[in-house]
Amino acid sequence: MKENRIWQIWRIFYPPLLYFAISYLVQLLGILVLVRLNFDFELSSQEELQNHIIGIYNQNAMLLTMISALVSIPICFLLFCADRNREERNGYLWERKPILIRQWILVAVLGMAASISMNDWIALSGIILIFDGFEQVAEALYGGSLLIEFLAIVIAAPFVEELLFRGLVYRRTRVLTGARAAIILSALYFGIYHMNVVQGIYAFLLGILLAWVYEKYQTIWAPILFHVSANFLSVVCTEGNFSYRMTVIGVLLEIVISTGLMIYAIIRIHRTV
Repeated sequence: MKENRIWQIWRIFYPPLLYFAISYLVQLLGILVLVRLNFDFELSSQEELQNHIIGIYNQNAMLLTMISALVSIPICFLLFCADRNREERNGYLWERKPILIRQWILVAVLGMAASISMNDWIALSGIILIFDGFEQVAEALYGGSLLIEFLAIVIAAPFVEELLFRGLVYRRTRVLTGARAAIILSALYFGIYHMNVVQGIYAFLLGILLAWVYEKYQTIWAPILFHVSANFLSVVCTEGNFSYRMTVIGVLLEIVISTGLMIYAIIRIHRTV
C-alpha cells in the first residue's frame, strides 16, 4: 500500500518535470543551432559572446517555447487519455454535462477579466518592485516576432499547460485528496513551476480558477478556453501598451470593472453549472 501511494504521488509530480526536461533539451539544441547560424566572428571577449547568446535567446525564446509545447502536447495527450481510460475501467466517470454557448462565453469572460484584474492587483501591490527577475522574463516573452508570440502564448502554452496541470496533475491529485484540496495543491504546483515570484503568484491565483472551472464543467476544453482568453488579452494589452496610456483614474476604473466582471462570471458559473 505504501509503495502504491508513493507511486501515486510520483505520478502527480513527474509530468511537469518531463515537460521541463523536454523544454530544456529543445532550448539547448535550439540555442546551439541558432548561435551557429548567427555567430559573429568579430566578438573579442567572453562577455561579448555571452551577451550575444543571451540576445539570440531573447529574440527566439517564444519560438523555442512553441517548439517545446508542440513536442510535449502529443505526449501529454496520450497520458491524459490513458488516465481517462484507467478511470473508466475503475468505474470512475466524470459527469459530462452538455455546455451551452452562453456558458462557454462566461468562461472566456472569466479568463479575460481574471487576467486583467490579477495583473492589476499584483502591479498595485508593488510586489514587482520587491522581487527581481520579472522584467527579464517579460522581455523574453514579448521580445520576438508578434506571430510567434501569439502562437506560443495564446495557442501552444495554454494547451500544454492545461493538459499538464489540470488534465494530469489536478485529476491525479483529486483522486488522493478530493476536489477542494486538489484545486489548491495543483495551483500551488502551477505557481512554483514558473520559478518567478511575480509570475508564480499570478499563476497560483489563475490556477485556482482554472482547476475550479475544470471541476465545474468536467471537460479539459473549459480551462483551455479560459487560459487562451486570458493569454490573448494579456498579449493584446502588452503589445498595445495600453497600461502606459492610462491615467491613475483609468487604472482604478479598469481594476473595478475587471474585478467586478470576474466576480460576476464566477457567480454565474457557480449558479448555472
